Amino acid sequence: MKEQITLVKELFEKIKILGLSTIELVKLRFYNNLTNVIALLITDLVVLLSVLVMLFFFNIALALWIGELLGKMYFGFLAVGLFYGIIGLLSLFFFKNIIFSFIKKSIIKHL
Repeated sequence: MKEQITLVKELFEKIKILGLSTIELVKLRFYNNLTNVIALLITDLVVLLSVLVMLFFFNIALALWIGELLGKMYFGFLAVGLFYGIIGLLSLFFFKNIIFSFIKKSIIKHL
């Protein structure tokens, strides 16, 4: 009888160890996925920041050039601003759902 109790205790001890190991494995997988997503986001942010700085200087040059063609420098900045305003409104009205679903799917894919 004592042997059966000892076997049952050993069995429960092994089940406990298995459960703790499983929990630890789930935690490690979560941390792995989290670090992958964070690394991806940081990498994408660095690339995005580089592209935005390039576009910023390009837009200033374009605005100065258009302003020179129109005779007043501020006309060039108004033209570039109007262009981006129109693009922004069109994106808001026509492409909002497409952009939202693309970002959502991208995040889900990486998680």
